[in-house]
Amino acid sequence: MKLVQVETFVTVRWEAERDSKGEADTFEATLCLRHRKELAEWIPSIQGCYKHGESCDYCEGRGPRKI
Repeated sequence: MKLVQVETFVTVRWEAERDSKGEADTFEATLCLRHRKELAEWIPSIQGCYKHGESCDYCEGRGPRKI
């Protein structure tokens, strides 16, 4: 029996830097493992939000969604 590795796409959220009013925007994206690792290096506050998706927003050329 041959095992096939399946890519898992997980939805994550993070907050952008606070603006002059002290407010921060929250973003959400569904990402592959490679893009989750890349974002985690730049955004330590990134967290999973217990959702799965069908494809990676970044691999497909889509950006994060502002929520």
